[in-house]
Amino acid sequence: MKKNNHLLSLLLIMALTSLNAGAQNLFSPITRSHYDFWGKYIDKYYTQSADVNLIMPSDMIISPSILESLVMYGGIIKVTSQQGKEYSVKCSPELYNSLKLLAKHTVMTSSYASRNMGLDGQMYFLFYKSDGAWCWSPYGMCSDIVTVFKEVMNAVRDNDIKRMEKQVSAADSLRRLIKTFYPEQGWPVIVSVSTPWTEDNKLAPIKHLSLYSSFGGDIFSNNLDVVFTFSDKDFKEEYRKLYLEKYESTIRQVAHKIYALSDFADDGYYFSFIVDESVTKPQISKDQKQFEIKLKESDLTVEKMLSLLIEIQASEIHLDCGPEFNPEAFRLPEGTTVQDILLKLPGVTIDSLKNVYVNGKKVTRL
Repeated sequence: MKKNNHLLSLLLIMALTSLNAGAQNLFSPITRSHYDFWGKYIDKYYTQSADVNLIMPSDMIISPSILESLVMYGGIIKVTSQQGKEYSVKCSPELYNSLKLLAKHTVMTSSYASRNMGLDGQMYFLFYKSDGAWCWSPYGMCSDIVTVFKEVMNAVRDNDIKRMEKQVSAADSLRRLIKTFYPEQGWPVIVSVSTPWTEDNKLAPIKHLSLYSSFGGDIFSNNLDVVFTFSDKDFKEEYRKLYLEKYESTIRQVAHKIYALSDFADDGYYFSFIVDESVTKPQISKDQKQFEIKLKESDLTVEKMLSLLIEIQASEIHLDCGPEFNPEAFRLPEGTTVQDILLKLPGVTIDSLKNVYVNGKKVTRL
């Protein structure tokens, strides 16, 4: 009987290991109270962030175990070794933003992962603000995420800036992959009614009914709203429910594309769709990264709204990259890579870190 118990235990371990290998493609959510240690550790660096006059708490990534840590705040990456020695590096804004966004989306998408089991006792922790995520000895995408932060930690310890900055592209690629796990119907559409002010500081005799997406469950993640205007006389309170029911699905789908399937939200863009029956066709205006799109109510469809966003995206790429090039104008042999094409273009150079420049200006999109 004892022998059978050992066999049963072995089979159970094998089954759990198999489950772990198949399921460990996402982190699982935790909070700062998961271990008392993390609550105290987070408080320590929240206090430190206040010392450098940051409005928000530290942007934190802690990995890969309670014996080592990587903490980010104010553009600084600090690594603490198992022996308690600290190393600090001021990193580029590109790397800081890439790591912060990778941490943010890893933590937020962890809510949609099934609970994972592990057997070897090695856990990996990652926090964004006071929310966190964890995984056991990682597989698949989890392994890639842990590798990025480990590489950064090692580079900080070795004071190897070039090696550290090389993680930007890997972090960005993983972030875009992770964001595809966001569910299309994951967050609510919120209704707001307001009365605007006139230029002479008086309340206008109109009401604005706004439907906006708080994608990510956070009002600061709001990247899209749809605004209807009514006279005070014509506005009715039941319009709140009526317009929400009519357009909630449309707004959720468009917000999902903006937030989860593009870089618009991560890059700080905001889109306001203003219903205006006086326009003959959609009109797009821009103030830095805020776009106002006037359109008829009949144009409030997923297909039309996305086509307008694609138009905006094309214009932004053009602005970011300067001149356009037609690759068909260059005769190149079969098997030519993208880098081969780029190096044939006038004014284009690529440095040792694979950064692309057009006429000396760094570009990130072509």
